[in-house]
Amino acid sequence: MRFVGRFDEFDATKFTYTYKMRLPLPPGRYNCVVWGGLNPDHYYGCMQGEEKDTASMPVVSTTALEDMLIRIDCEVEQLGGTTNHNVDYMPTPLFYGNSMNLDLDASSGEQVVVIDLMKNSNQIRVNIEGLDMLLSRANPYPGIDFRLSSPNGAYGFHNEFETNCRTYTYLPQDMTRAGGKLTMDFHTLRMLFDNGHAFTINDSRGDALFSADLLEDYIRKVEQYSTQQAVDEEDFFEINISINSNLGVSVTVNGWDVTGKGSEIQ
Repeated sequence: MRFVGRFDEFDATKFTYTYKMRLPLPPGRYNCVVWGGLNPDHYYGCMQGEEKDTASMPVVSTTALEDMLIRIDCEVEQLGGTTNHNVDYMPTPLFYGNSMNLDLDASSGEQVVVIDLMKNSNQIRVNIEGLDMLLSRANPYPGIDFRLSSPNGAYGFHNEFETNCRTYTYLPQDMTRAGGKLTMDFHTLRMLFDNGHAFTINDSRGDALFSADLLEDYIRKVEQYSTQQAVDEEDFFEINISINSNLGVSVTVNGWDVTGKGSEIQ
């Protein structure tokens, strides 16, 4: 299928349960995709292989839908010979839906098509207790940083990840410390099984003191989140990580104990 047109609605006050977007389309068969929450400060459209500064507009009747992407905006950082694509803000929640092989028939008058949306965003709150057990091994102390990395920042027409999608690094927001507990929030895009969500604590040299895949090592180990659908339907995950004096690690996810953890203290 080839690109036909893009239709936008920016007035959020119209988004009620009775809202309808009228599309000026002639009779025919269409594939329709809906993206919600496309804040232009956080996301942009482009073609496969393009960056923000080289992004081109789709051409009616020419551009193939499979070539079109929605990509999260990021800042490029050079760190120790490595290029990082950092997301250091709270992106607007992203939603996706579609209606494939939609037949519009002039004889039936106005047709109403309901498109269900799924949320492509998650908030992960990480609480760490016993952090001093790690920090006492770090020199110097002020260089500690926290990162959540995943190749999940660009989506195609079928809500699939971009081919060979780069890794995006989400930096913590709203970091607070109370007593011996450090709390930080990460706002990441869709968490897909077997795609990697690496949480790392690094020292000033960039060496990892602690690493774990928050999805594979923790969330997915909880029976309630053992399926992709269950993870997709959960907006908020609170992960408690407790490190004891012997550098043992215990973890809960939304109050559920995690067994068979894959955490690694370096």
